[in-house]
Amino acid sequence: MAIYRSPFFHIDIEEQDYPDADCKFMISLWHEPKVGGSRELIAVCLSDNVPLLQSTRNKGNVVESVTRPHDIAIPYGEDVDKFARLKGDLDETNLELTRAYEKITELEKRYVKNN
Repeated sequence: MAIYRSPFFHIDIEEQDYPDADCKFMISLWHEPKVGGSRELIAVCLSDNVPLLQSTRNKGNVVESVTRPHDIAIPYGEDVDKFARLKGDLDETNLELTRAYEKITELEKRYVKNN
């Protein structure tokens, strides 16, 4: 089993909606090893069942469930919110800009410290 520590993780749940698909769902786990760097694929999972999502909290000596395992809703047809998709793209771009700004600030601090 691989263990990754990263400032950012990204999970894609892709429904494979075509006749020759090997399975119904492909789950991809990505991480960004460096702030402002590119995402790297670290795992791919295949299943014919909708993935379950559960939140837990580790209190040091016990792990408690915060939510029950539940399906992840994947919208279809008219339920697909095109504005939400655009907002998601905008949020991701905004996050990338924030990370770039943080990196620039970090570099500026190093430069001032060294000069």
